[in-house]
Amino acid sequence: MTTVIAQTGHVAARRLRNVGRQPWYLVVVLLEPFFWLLFFGGVFRQVVQLPAFKGTDSSYLDYLLPGMVIMTALINGAWAGENVLADIDRGILDRLLASPAKRSALIVGPLVQQMVVVVVQGAIMLTLGVLLGGHVRGGIAGVCVLFGCAILLAFGAGALSHALALILRKQESMVATLNFVTLPATFLSTAFMPAGAVAPWIAAAARCNPVNWAVSTGRAAMATQVNWADVAFGSMKLMAFAALSTVAGILAFRRYLRST
Repeated sequence: MTTVIAQTGHVAARRLRNVGRQPWYLVVVLLEPFFWLLFFGGVFRQVVQLPAFKGTDSSYLDYLLPGMVIMTALINGAWAGENVLADIDRGILDRLLASPAKRSALIVGPLVQQMVVVVVQGAIMLTLGVLLGGHVRGGIAGVCVLFGCAILLAFGAGALSHALALILRKQESMVATLNFVTLPATFLSTAFMPAGAVAPWIAAAARCNPVNWAVSTGRAAMATQVNWADVAFGSMKLMAFAALSTVAGILAFRRYLRST
């Protein structure tokens, strides 16, 4: 077990070093949360006057903050498979497979790297939100639950993205599929609007959407009065999603091994 943990850490550290060698990527990671909050908060700030927002937080920025943290987690997780494609194209994955490294470390290590990025971006997002006039209700416990939801969603989305990359093995197909999935998954949730302010079919679809589970659970934990039963139920659904996605990633990895 100690060996697996150490090897997972080495794989994750390799990914993080690659990120650190890309200054432009770091700039985008730092600036992206600011623009998301600025643009969405400015464009939709008056929608809190709609009847559907009755009983929610006083400002749209307060409502938006948890949704934006979850949205960035989804994007980071969903595009994790691009790194797998790069490793396949450069022969790095085959060299890693020829090494004594445990197969589980090769699967989990890149996902750990994604979780680190999610936590950093989430912290930046919340800090900028407060500076722009938002409020972080729910205290430290609420923030921890929100980050936990973001991590579980990113882990599950990352595992599915890795599985997709191992199956498709073509960047064009990968990009087309991710673009087709990520935005609809975000808008079929309550990240930007309450369920009562959208079409009934969207509200129905949101109930089956892991993105919405993460948004609703994180937002519930950030409320002034927290319903911990709802938070626990939402967290269990996200853990089940992450577990099933991991199984899909393992099966895709085994399929790749048989084909090489």
